Amino acid sequence: MLENLNVNDQNVSKIAFPTMEGFELIHSNLILYCKAESNYCCVKRIDGITKMATKTLKYVEDILPSTFLRIHKSYVINLNFVVRYHKANKEVELTNGEKLPVSFRKEEEFINVILQNH
Repeated sequence: MLENLNVNDQNVSKIAFPTMEGFELIHSNLILYCKAESNYCCVKRIDGITKMATKTLKYVEDILPSTFLRIHKSYVINLNFVVRYHKANKEVELTNGEKLPVSFRKEEEFINVILQNH
């Protein structure tokens, strides 16, 4: 799966996430999702590695490209890695098998974005 992603593509942005040590530069197309952890943010990559950013999820959400969407107060996901949406459970399933909650308030926006993009 990693080979299919062109991380050298000039149109793909590298994002600088502030960390305790300095900055972590991550290609946006390698990020599955970001999760709020108090005043920090966990950045989950498609290779399974999680990095801790020393900024809030709101800050991270603002620097991410339009392929990312806030689905819950604690989660911003990369729409490129959505496999399915379980309406009954209000959960989105990602390519790695993880299921994340979609809040009632964000459900309509999420469905509209998914239907418009595909």
